[in-house]
Amino acid sequence: LHAMALRPDVTCLIVGDGELRTELEQLARTLGCANVRFMGAQPDAARLMPLFDVFCLPSVWEGLGVVLLEAMLQNVPIVGSRAGAIPEVLDHGRCGILFDPASVESLVDAIDALRSDPARRQSLIAAGREHAASTYAVRRMGDETCGLYRELCGQVARA
Repeated sequence: LHAMALRPDVTCLIVGDGELRTELEQLARTLGCANVRFMGAQPDAARLMPLFDVFCLPSVWEGLGVVLLEAMLQNVPIVGSRAGAIPEVLDHGRCGILFDPASVESLVDAIDALRSDPARRQSLIAAGREHAASTYAVRRMGDETCGLYRELCGQVARA
């Protein structure tokens, strides 16, 4: 929200709901963020992805971040924080721009970088789509999980 206060020309849609929503809506009003829209919970939020110029995940902590894979597969460039598994999912910046979650300026710079460099934007989209399709393909993950189970079962049988 602080980043959006610095970029009133950027429209921000916040999709999802939670116990902090009222507090965040109040903060948006306090900051004068007329450019922020709270969409609430969306039963099929993934269908909104193609409408985004940029997908931003500013989490301070995040596990796998499946939403990042959804954005990659729908050709949406990503700005994500250097928190939790986000750098790994974004292939350490090859598939999206990473920013410091403690720095509003870092987030603003990342958004501006995507807005001002169409070639970089296209490069991130292509890398993201390829990375998500190859690294996180259901068949590959299933095969690797089964392989791990076979390996572990073999170790137990030998013990």
